[in-house]
Amino acid sequence: MSIAEKKAGEVGGLVMPQMVHVYDMEVASLEDAVPRRNLDKRARGYGAALTKHIKEGLLRGEYDRCSSAVFINFFIRHGLITVDDEPDYAKIETRLHRRLPFPVAPRLV
Repeated sequence: MSIAEKKAGEVGGLVMPQMVHVYDMEVASLEDAVPRRNLDKRARGYGAALTKHIKEGLLRGEYDRCSSAVFINFFIRHGLITVDDEPDYAKIETRLHRRLPFPVAPRLV
């Protein structure tokens, strides 16, 4: 989340939540999963990783907030984080799918 600055076509001072749509895609091999183009230039690379290594990286703060939320969402949906092994499970689940009780800034650009 961030606070919108007053720019052309935008309302200033309102919260701008990020929305990420996450999809699982089954692929036959890692070569099938690697995108051929990096249009937004944000990805440093693609590859396979063990969930253990991703969890360790999350604990060390190696991922940005958006990527961290996507990983945690994946772990919950696939039973790698459960209510039985995570004391803050309900809080995590609620924060991943939060409804904000106030107006948010539309992105008009």
